[in-house]
Amino acid sequence: MNRVTSFRAAALSVWFILAVSHPQSVWAAGQPVDQAVVTKLVEAIEDEIYARGYETKYADLGEPREQGEHRLPVYIQPTVSEGRGWIIYKLMPFGEIYRMFSISKDGAVSLHGNPSNGFPPTQPDYLTLYMDDEDLCKTKHDWRKEYFLVELHPSAKRVSEAKVHQRQRGSSPK
Repeated sequence: MNRVTSFRAAALSVWFILAVSHPQSVWAAGQPVDQAVVTKLVEAIEDEIYARGYETKYADLGEPREQGEHRLPVYIQPTVSEGRGWIIYKLMPFGEIYRMFSISKDGAVSLHGNPSNGFPPTQPDYLTLYMDDEDLCKTKHDWRKEYFLVELHPSAKRVSEAKVHQRQRGSSPK
């Protein structure tokens, strides 16, 4: 079996596992991403950063704001299909990633992929350095641009809340 066939078989297997293991959504194909979903996506990104202790990795990234916060962009696919969509953002210490998210029937948003695996190119969620540069630039141009904030020194309460949210989403830190 050649590399391309192996990659396709692996990607198809991962897609099948995701389709079977995640709750089906009531979202129709081509449903626009609204502000409520954006808010939940931003919360999921920020929670994962704090729950895993990645916040200090953002000191030199993004736009510095007041009180040790840094503002970074997240590019969101403007529509979801069958409750799934894609985002592009920087998840340090890995770098910029292309990542799937899903929306459950109750409106909860979860991020796919496990940071512990490092987002290799053999998975549906991977580093953007594996993407064609022109395609990446076009995607960022065409997708909705929003922002998330990273506090370099979050309070213990914020970290605790992030860990609780992650457990509720079915994601666990470290």
